[in-house]
Amino acid sequence: MIIDAAELDATHAYKLLIGSIIPRALAWVSTVSTEGVANLAPISFFTAVGRKPPMVSITLQPKSDGVTLKDTFINIRDTGEFVTNLVTLPQADAMHGSAFGFEPDVDEFEALGLDKEPSEVVRAPRVKDAPISFECVVDRIIPVGDDMVDHVVWGRVVRFHVRDDLYLERGRIDTPALPAVGRLAAEYTLVENVFTTPPGQGTARSPARPADAAPGRTARRLVPDQHQGMVPLGRGQGRSRKVSTAMRTERIRTSDVRFRRQGEGDFAVVFVHGFLDDQYVWDSLIGELTTSGVECVTLDLAGSGDRTQASGPFTYDRFADEVGAVAEALGKPFVIVGQSMGSAVAELVAAQYPDRALGLVLVTPIPLAGTRQPDEVMDTFRSLGGDGDAQRAVRTQLSAALAEAELDRLVVSGTRIRPETVRDAADCWNNGHPAGERPSRYTGPVLIVRGEDDGFVTAELVAQGVAPRFAAPQTVTVGQAGHWAHLEQPAIVAGHLDRFLAGVLPAVPASDWTNAFEEKSANAFSEAFAADVTLKASILTRTVEGRDQVKNVMAAASTIYDSLVFTQETVNGERSYLEWQATAFGGTQIDGVTILTKDADGQIVRAAIHHRPLGAVHRFSAELGRRLAGVLDAEYFHQG
Repeated sequence: MIIDAAELDATHAYKLLIGSIIPRALAWVSTVSTEGVANLAPISFFTAVGRKPPMVSITLQPKSDGVTLKDTFINIRDTGEFVTNLVTLPQADAMHGSAFGFEPDVDEFEALGLDKEPSEVVRAPRVKDAPISFECVVDRIIPVGDDMVDHVVWGRVVRFHVRDDLYLERGRIDTPALPAVGRLAAEYTLVENVFTTPPGQGTARSPARPADAAPGRTARRLVPDQHQGMVPLGRGQGRSRKVSTAMRTERIRTSDVRFRRQGEGDFAVVFVHGFLDDQYVWDSLIGELTTSGVECVTLDLAGSGDRTQASGPFTYDRFADEVGAVAEALGKPFVIVGQSMGSAVAELVAAQYPDRALGLVLVTPIPLAGTRQPDEVMDTFRSLGGDGDAQRAVRTQLSAALAEAELDRLVVSGTRIRPETVRDAADCWNNGHPAGERPSRYTGPVLIVRGEDDGFVTAELVAQGVAPRFAAPQTVTVGQAGHWAHLEQPAIVAGHLDRFLAGVLPAVPASDWTNAFEEKSANAFSEAFAADVTLKASILTRTVEGRDQVKNVMAAASTIYDSLVFTQETVNGERSYLEWQATAFGGTQIDGVTILTKDADGQIVRAAIHHRPLGAVHRFSAELGRRLAGVLDAEYFHQG
């Protein structure tokens, strides 16, 4: 039988996929709401997508009505964090029960009688008896499908939790000892045979059954699944960064304006998208940034993205007021970046907050005074609403290296915008703003980025209508790029932005922790610690508790390093994130990240230290154990 996919609705296509792609790994995803309510949901569209950094993906869908967002989506979107727990036979019934709907204020761990285990980095709890769990922070979310209601979430794994008996030499997992449960169509399966190929050269093996597995239980005894919409919806993105990639979504009170905050830092970079685009257009560039100590903030302008139902007016003043409200809510200094028509919005906002706007970046900018194109030209742009073919043609004409996948996503996003919104937005950027007729009120640092092959925002237009309005702007041209330079050449544009940020962001002061490392004494660390401080580290096999023990460990560890440099430090509330690079053992390179949590008195109550690479971790741990012999039991340290 041959089936034309174009003739299938979502339900029938879903049935064909889940009945054909078997078995599928199960991710039992735990999240927590902004109000602190825990949630669990099984997701069978789950796989690994990257190694360095380790990445997993989950594909999420809305409820059966095709519109309503599930709690898992809302939690991932608003917190930027989740945990994927693997499911074995003893948890199968509870896992199945978590597929059914609970009210948002119900803690599903409690409702299902499951024990929680706190995570080390993310706020979402782990399933206590899960054999393997991945703590994840959102890296990116990709809307897919004709109506953009399904979303692929990429999560960067920041912590692996593996049951001790499953962890073998060289980091392998004892898969025969892991009675993992997978997904078929409307049923489940048990991974109970392991074999090698070609046939005859390997022996099929049955996995060992853990002691807590019920005797005689098989996957066939599980209750058939009656829930067709069990895969929750998710959206929100983060990025691979040097410090924290935590992402959460916040809303401006009494409005429909929501904004995503990705990363942590004392400074913010606010991104404003352009005509026919949405906030996700910045994700490729954000993923390429290397500047630490900043958080990246994106939002949808009224009428675009997730706000297509917003009513007018669609004017520069309205856009600037909404972006300005986000800048106000951040409560910290910021650099603002705008593209195309969004560059005009960014300038207006920077002018509103001259004391907090540290810099202004204009990417392929439309002049604030407008382009003043004649009606016969503007009719083409005004009529783009809902016309995917026309939008594709315009984007193709104005770009030089826009990947097909990016072009498809932009067209889908752009065609969702209502035709009347497109008309008003086109008139907005063509007619401009009165402030564009005079020198800019923003007098801080300015970077202008233009695509070399941009046939709309030409070098002449920038030289005559944009640059002269600023005192001393930097102007750079990106090769093999058109009007969407940030999408066509994200690494190059990110590099320009990183260098600009390095010039405008103030230096971050050193902390008591870094000073203690310089002194290399137990007393120096003792002054920084609360009495009940705890220490977790990759060089330790278990948590060290109490000021006396922790200070001894840290003082001894500091003497092993030949050199140690703290390259970045970011403070967000009670947490500090420090990135460092070191050498030991006569030149072995070691680097990592330290996360410190302080109490109300400013003393450290929790320290978590991640070293890499693995070989150096084991060597460092063994040496630390030797130096602390008689102070701390040998079982705290890796051997060899």
